[in-house]
Amino acid sequence: MSDYLAYRDVDRAFYENHLRDLVPARLFDAHMHVHLAQHVPPLTDELRARNWAGAVSHPAYPVEAAEADYAKLFHASEVSRLQFGTIYREADFEACNDYNAAHADQRRVWTLLVLDPTLPADRLRERLLAGRFSGVKPYWSMVPGKAEADVKLDEMISPEQLEVLDDLGLIATIHVPGPERIRDAHTRQVLRDWCARYRNARFVVAHLGRAYAFPFARDTFADLATIDGLLFDCCAVLNPDVFELAFRTIGPQRILWGTDFPVLSRMRGYRVWEGETYRNITSADYPWNTDRQPPEVEAQYTYFIYEALKGMREGAERAGLTTADLEDVFGANAYRLLAGG
Repeated sequence: MSDYLAYRDVDRAFYENHLRDLVPARLFDAHMHVHLAQHVPPLTDELRARNWAGAVSHPAYPVEAAEADYAKLFHASEVSRLQFGTIYREADFEACNDYNAAHADQRRVWTLLVLDPTLPADRLRERLLAGRFSGVKPYWSMVPGKAEADVKLDEMISPEQLEVLDDLGLIATIHVPGPERIRDAHTRQVLRDWCARYRNARFVVAHLGRAYAFPFARDTFADLATIDGLLFDCCAVLNPDVFELAFRTIGPQRILWGTDFPVLSRMRGYRVWEGETYRNITSADYPWNTDRQPPEVEAQYTYFIYEALKGMREGAERAGLTTADLEDVFGANAYRLLAGG
């Protein structure tokens, strides 16, 4: 894997041709994961089927690996980050939460608590304050006894837990559940209700609501833009059409850049879209990667994070974003969020 991910001439050329005048000197990564091998369960067929990205992040992605990836991929930039741990309920997620908290100095590194939705509110308050967490990361797989298709957003975090977030003025970065993703009407109504009721808490919808394919963006972004106070991160989105619509409708002041490392730093290749679905075309040796190309073609692949930035650039140019707009997306919005502004 180390040779596969070593920086190559193809990466230098891609960065110079597409990204050098896009990526600013200061970056804030609002969505990335770190964990140690002892924090995560064995990668069974069931877990692999549940989340294809698990094979990419397994078995470990420690803080030191993340620092090395930033130095390699964003060599001209200083990078700060909001990090959180593994999102398997079968994992030792509390130990992983502690590992993340131990590295959060709240000057360059902040962290979220991966949330057990059954955790009592008083215990949640204690954990958040003791670990100096900036908020929580609820996830559908943390809901006990349910498959993703059956999980509702308001099952991922309890009303009592929301009251704690609201009282402390903290963040919830939300991975919306279900096959309909952000297009699910119940999900959008819950987000609207939360933003209206818990006005001191701050809600960030991850992955632009998992609108990786354009139809999910087309059908929802105008409605999402009407939810006062709702923010979004754009990590793991590569589609320039989605970026363009997000910038035009939601606006660059409500969107935070993120990497979703290690997933987008451990894959070379690109994404193709077919209606509401997408395929990752990659040369990585993962069990699910059966759509391979000839070696001479795969040798020209660069990192997925670079392709994501190229897609963001294309969408931003079409939407007419200014340098100041991009500085907001790449960092200023995140700093305001963490400062409570």
